[in-house]
Amino acid sequence: MLSLIDIVAAKEDQKSQGKLKRRAEIEDKAEQRELAVLDAQAKKQNQLELVKEQIKNKRRIQKREKKRTLKQQSSTAQEKASSKKKKVGFAL
Repeated sequence: MLSLIDIVAAKEDQKSQGKLKRRAEIEDKAEQRELAVLDAQAKKQNQLELVKEQIKNKRRIQKREKKRTLKQQSSTAQEKASSKKKKVGFAL
C-alpha cells in the first residue's frame, strides 16, 4: 500500500501539474490573441499598401488621359489651322 506521504505527494504533484497546465493554456491564449492582433495589423497594412498602389495607378492613368486629351486638342487645333490656311489659299 501507498504510504500517506506518497498519497499527499501525488496529490501535490497533480495540483502542480494542473497549475502548470492551466498556466500553459493561459499563455497559449495570450499568444493567440497577440498573433491575431499582429495578423489584423498586417492585413490593415496590406490593405493600406493596396490602396496606395491603387491611388498611384489612378494618378498615372489620369496623367496619361490628360496628356492624350491635350494631344488630341492640339492636333485638332492644328487641323483647324491648316484647314483655315487651305481656305484662305483657295480664296486668294
